[in-house]
Amino acid sequence: NWSYLISSVASEHPIPGVNTAKFLDAIMRIESSGIIDRVSSSRPPSCGLMQFQATTANIYKDRCGISHEITCEWLRGKDLKSGETLEKVARASICMSAEYFKAIKSSLCYANGKGEPKDLAAGYNGGDGCYQENLRGNALALSKSCSNQTTADPKYNLSCSNSRPTLRYECLWNNLSHTTCNTGFVETRDYVAKFNSCYN
Repeated sequence: NWSYLISSVASEHPIPGVNTAKFLDAIMRIESSGIIDRVSSSRPPSCGLMQFQATTANIYKDRCGISHEITCEWLRGKDLKSGETLEKVARASICMSAEYFKAIKSSLCYANGKGEPKDLAAGYNGGDGCYQENLRGNALALSKSCSNQTTADPKYNLSCSNSRPTLRYECLWNNLSHTTCNTGFVETRDYVAKFNSCYN
């Protein structure tokens, strides 16, 4: 259980607008249950405590004190370099996750700047891109299928709090007539439900 590392990482790498420690703890519980030697069945695999792909981890490694190339094996604690410990790997994994969430939070597509913590979790699971034209990933793109159908120019439905538009992962439909289900984000909607249970 690596939860004891979260508080210090959260204080050094805060994610604006969220309870960073609580947020990172929720993600770690969902992704790995705190078990460092986790690897997904996806290709390429997601690895370690926070279930990062090595290519993504390498983008943020410098901000977390890691200078060598990161591999899936390293994220799992199986390829330690000289002088490294499992604790260093665990701490770096949590740190890189925090930095990744900061990048999502500062992106232009984060619900037009009005995203919620659950949207960060959705982007982590379903892709943080916001391009509507890309039909894969991009969970944080504005939904075309849950738009207001009364005009030719889509006006996006707001969330329950009327604070932001409906995002692609939230819409249950894949077409404006609402006859085709949005099956591409079933896993992401389930992930967000788990996140809300842990974070709230």
